[in-house]
Amino acid sequence: MKMRRFVMVVLLACCMWANRGVGQSTDDRAKVERILFLGNSITLHGPKPEIGWTGNWGMAASSLNSDYAHLLVAAINKKTGSKLTIDPVSAGNIINIADIFERNYASYEPSRIRKQLDWKADAVILQFGENVPGPGFRADLFHTGLKALMNDIKASGNPRIYVTGTILGRVKELDEIKKKVCAEDPERRFYVDMAAYRLKGNLNGAFGHPGDKGMQVIADLLLEAMVKK
Repeated sequence: MKMRRFVMVVLLACCMWANRGVGQSTDDRAKVERILFLGNSITLHGPKPEIGWTGNWGMAASSLNSDYAHLLVAAINKKTGSKLTIDPVSAGNIINIADIFERNYASYEPSRIRKQLDWKADAVILQFGENVPGPGFRADLFHTGLKALMNDIKASGNPRIYVTGTILGRVKELDEIKKKVCAEDPERRFYVDMAAYRLKGNLNGAFGHPGDKGMQVIADLLLEAMVKK
């Protein structure tokens, strides 16, 4: 009798082990604990009433939860069971770096994103390129500045870094530099091509920025890259 009970307990345990996760849709491949967004106005733009923009999120999404950053976080949470949040005040884990890096790549200074580096994210989204000045562009200085930025992010906690290609328009030279810098650390840096955004037709809303459909495409492309990598 004791042996029979023992066998039944073992069988029950095996069944429970074999069926663990049944009914769950989580995917640990994209699971992260802390996420950081460093981008331009597509990622975050404060109110600018003089042009009719009153939001404080990714331009030109119709609401906070409709920009690509919030869509991506919601998708990661649903897919993996993560509990990611975006808190621009306390955590500072989303910031516009148009003036910090894009327009000033030759004089990039890590002290200007110290709070973000100290956040020690394990996944970082780098979205930039559209505001890099065309006249007088120095590919060598941009390459040096981007490497410095990447190295500072790595030193903060060695996160996985996802670098988007240019979303609005396409600056081939910039994207090639992004690819090259990512290739220097292929285990932690990943270039995310945004060609699909342009192939889907005009996804822009107001101010020449992604509307809700465009923001969804950006979020989908980033999530796909995160799951794969």
